[in-house]
Amino acid sequence: MKSPTEHYKKLEKTLSHLYQMIRRVPEHECTTSFQNLKVQSYILLSHAAFEEYLESLARSISQHSYILYKEKNIITKALVSLTAYETVAQIDKDIKRKKISLEVAKNFENFANESRKNFHKQINENHGIRKKNQFEILLPIGVDPEECDIAISNAMEAFGRQRGDIAHTIKIQRTHTRSSAAQSVNTIKDGLIEFDKAACLNIS
Repeated sequence: MKSPTEHYKKLEKTLSHLYQMIRRVPEHECTTSFQNLKVQSYILLSHAAFEEYLESLARSISQHSYILYKEKNIITKALVSLTAYETVAQIDKDIKRKKISLEVAKNFENFANESRKNFHKQINENHGIRKKNQFEILLPIGVDPEECDIAISNAMEAFGRQRGDIAHTIKIQRTHTRSSAAQSVNTIKDGLIEFDKAACLNIS
């Protein structure tokens, strides 16, 4: 896999389409409730696009790393990270996990496969892009979000909180603008290319 991945290209395309919904909203102020709803919807849907990107990238990298070992006997950094993460998860009471039997764990290929399956289940149960979510999605494939780009990691944390405020507040408050929302989305999107590169490097 090479960066930009198909997952990143899809993200760019999706975000470009989403921007069309707020294109005619005034840049610095929502003058109607409908305009505000458009901006809020843009934030919610952009958040979903970022979440989908991170999940699909992690799923693809873990899958590819397992196949490289199974078919070519190549152990990548991503596979080492995946199996190391699973080893810790197996004994961590705070991480919900299907236990891997000792018999399976004795065979590295089997253990790697079970690690991949458990990780994919973990991804399926993810809901968000905040710091906790970032670590659960990216660390198992060997990408530390804060080491990769702490500014973008922080930006996703802030965007995740913003999305939460919108999703859990019934009252329509005109606190978001087209300009601020689009700037946040573009900043995160542009920064995620570094995550994309780091993930690909881990299976090179």
